[in-house]
Amino acid sequence: MLNILVAPDSQNLDSEQYAKRVVKYLKSIKAEYSVYFSTSMDDLTANAVELKNMNETDFVIIGDDVAINYLLNTIKDLSKIKLGIIPAGKTNDFAKFMRISFNPVQAIKDIMEKNVESVDYLIANDMIALNHILIGASADIYEIYNQYKFKNYFTKKYVRMKYGNKFEGIELSIDTKSSRTKKENIFDLSISNGVYQDGEPLSPLSNIHDGLFNLNYSIYTYGQNKSKYLSLFRSGKQIYEDQTKQFWLKAVKITNPNNKIKTYIDGRVMTLDELEVKIVESGLKLYMPKKVYTSSQNKVEQIKKDSEQQAIPTKKE
Repeated sequence: MLNILVAPDSQNLDSEQYAKRVVKYLKSIKAEYSVYFSTSMDDLTANAVELKNMNETDFVIIGDDVAINYLLNTIKDLSKIKLGIIPAGKTNDFAKFMRISFNPVQAIKDIMEKNVESVDYLIANDMIALNHILIGASADIYEIYNQYKFKNYFTKKYVRMKYGNKFEGIELSIDTKSSRTKKENIFDLSISNGVYQDGEPLSPLSNIHDGLFNLNYSIYTYGQNKSKYLSLFRSGKQIYEDQTKQFWLKAVKITNPNNKIKTYIDGRVMTLDELEVKIVESGLKLYMPKKVYTSSQNKVEQIKKDSEQQAIPTKKE
């Protein structure tokens, strides 16, 4: 039976309205389901815990990347569940990458096809992440940006221009376990499983089926035009810049002399003593229509082919 968890409407715009449309469709086909509405993220996780204790395994989340993150970190043992996603709210980077329909009725129809694909996910310390982990300028900027009532392209551009140039880097040690530890003053760093960050192609070469994550970082230099560099994120062109170092990894450990690393993980900002990331290959089972999986994979392969022709400096470790 499908267990539909609805993120709070106050944080995921239209989630409750989408749930009503989904229920209407499921009734029309006489499907078995249960629906759990939430007034807060704590309420969402409480419902998930109750279902987990009842040994339920089929979940559908109506919500955004943050709601998905809360759900996955509540369940933890993802090998025992299958997950369907119906996007709601403003930040749906994972759904966009996976070509999941933003029409709730079409999304539930796709889920009811019962086609399951396994995808990679990240573990950051003891926290699960599907999309991205950001450190440096981007983490600072998104923390400020998320405090704005009105969030759009112009707001983001303003925040990048105003605060991007003020960021003076963060001293980090990057240990990939297979080469010498790199000690750098980092301007911006991202660890990516998915492609998009707030709708922008932060890591256009990412692939959630290869058992590797993409680590990109740029070194802070005085006189650097920082806001110009950050503006390249709109098109993913920062990966072509000489100052961007790019790696494909299975694990990395990042430390800071002050044991204070501001970190953005799938829409949630926190300060960590250190960060250890590893990838879990094919660890999450998603309900996906076959045509979406094929289209997404073809696009990834074409992007990688194009990158090789343009001689992007990449390293696999």
